[in-house]
Amino acid sequence: WSAPSTDASLSVLKVDDVAVEGFDGSTLDYTITYAYGTEGSPKLSAETTDANATFEIKDSDIEGAATVVVTAQDGTTELTYTVNYVWSAPSTDASLSVLKVDDVAVEGFDGSTLDYTITYAYGTEGSPKLSAETADANATFEIMDSDIEGAATVVVTAQDGTTELTYTVNYVWSAPSTDATLSEIALDGVLLDGFSSDQFSYTVAAAELPTATVITTDENAKAEIIPIDAFGGVIEIVVTAQDGITKQTYTITVTQSTPTSVEDFNAKVNIYTFNKSLIVNSEEMLDGSVLQVINIHGQLIHKQSLNGFKAEVSNLPQGVLIILVGNEDGILRKKVVIE
Repeated sequence: WSAPSTDASLSVLKVDDVAVEGFDGSTLDYTITYAYGTEGSPKLSAETTDANATFEIKDSDIEGAATVVVTAQDGTTELTYTVNYVWSAPSTDASLSVLKVDDVAVEGFDGSTLDYTITYAYGTEGSPKLSAETADANATFEIMDSDIEGAATVVVTAQDGTTELTYTVNYVWSAPSTDATLSEIALDGVLLDGFSSDQFSYTVAAAELPTATVITTDENAKAEIIPIDAFGGVIEIVVTAQDGITKQTYTITVTQSTPTSVEDFNAKVNIYTFNKSLIVNSEEMLDGSVLQVINIHGQLIHKQSLNGFKAEVSNLPQGVLIILVGNEDGILRKKVVIE
């Protein structure tokens, strides 16, 4: 016989049926890197250069070292191949890729920017809900929501368990409105003639003391109306803006004026309520006259042509109503109350 072979080398080395990168039978140590945290038990397989050599494989979990011990034909010569399974370093990425408030992306969001401010209308109440997504799927985060006004946070911890970033979303109010103007003034439900928001003094003539109603330009402003109890008096409307500081006062001087046509109507036409109905009685024929009923908000709620000496209107709403009876000679205005 010739001398037995002393070749204890491998010609093939595989992990999970994939050839080990850079394998060379004369190199005994190899390292395969897995993503941090990967678990498993890779399977080694091998082929000897000399068909008469034998080998024994000892597999290992990640992280660990698997070996292939090759014994040459002579039974003495041995080589041990080692494959080290290691993790890569854990990620230090603690950034966010998505940041939303009430399912709406935060405007201008960038993972490298940590502080944001969202402005709400002054006085808005609520508890916005933050949601987020991490740039690295292995990072974790904790959200702490906040009411308005306040600051909500997202604390992100990277895969390494140490690196942290804190994103802050500040919920703030805009400055309160300083608008203390009116958009409308009505007297007995009829819009004030010549009204303008930036004109603050008016003079009107009326047959009866009127009741003023108003609408503020800013719905958050408040208006206080100081009425009068005699002709020649001044109705004052004090408007306070949302900021509670800015004020504006509108004045309406009310004088008494009874046109001749109205005097004639007053002498001949009687307007009153009875059993929740409106009654119009006249000493002369009302043919050609028109009856209008207006509520305190200035809305026309009834209109009809008049004939004969009497008219009656039922089913009117409760409250103060302005009654207009007019023809080509003039208009009679009267305020009544339906109980």
